[in-house]
Amino acid sequence: ERVGVVWVGHDDNRPTGLTGATGALRVWADMMRRLPAGSWHPETPPGVEWARVNADANRVVPDFCDDAQRLPFIEGSLPARMNQCQPGPDNRAKP
Repeated sequence: ERVGVVWVGHDDNRPTGLTGATGALRVWADMMRRLPAGSWHPETPPGVEWARVNADANRVVPDFCDDAQRLPFIEGSLPARMNQCQPGPDNRAKP
């Protein structure tokens, strides 16, 4: 919901003696510090679905598998499903 852009310089492009870190960054940081903190939770666009996928096997796996990543897919393009996790000590059913 917010975008912050800062440019510091002279209109005629004369040197200011500042760098990004000594000029614009300080202004930007002060501006951002004054804004209320909050988390960003983007909405999933229409036509996109999420699934937990084991990257090594390229398969959708159960939610309790630790060897998986949650990834977005275009609806209808999910990889095949595996009904178990890849072998490993961290991949056991959670109570």
